[in-house]
Amino acid sequence: MGARQYLAAALKAAVPKTWDVIEFPTDLENPRHVTVVIRPTSVKRTKGAPRMFRDEDFSLALVEPGLDSAQVETALEASLNILLEILDGIDILVWIDATRATYNGRFSGYDITITITTEKG
Repeated sequence: MGARQYLAAALKAAVPKTWDVIEFPTDLENPRHVTVVIRPTSVKRTKGAPRMFRDEDFSLALVEPGLDSAQVETALEASLNILLEILDGIDILVWIDATRATYNGRFSGYDITITITTEKG
């Protein structure tokens, strides 16, 4: 199982049952639930480690469904806190930062950068 599949399985097991986890990059047309989209971004050698170790970077798109602007900030803040707590509990990864983002020009969310260190072979 690769890092992306492991991450997807770990997230699906941990997020609230009403959330959706999509394990590959995709455009969201009309999300009905809080959605996390896993997007691989890069693979590089782990600094200071033997050649067998690699850092696989991902961007997790956390997307709130269409809510009116009076509700979206509170909902998004709660969802982000839930997701960051989940990520803190997954031992093989480190989350780096969470940056406010907008998806499809209308859905509020965050891009969360994470790194998973893997061993080749």
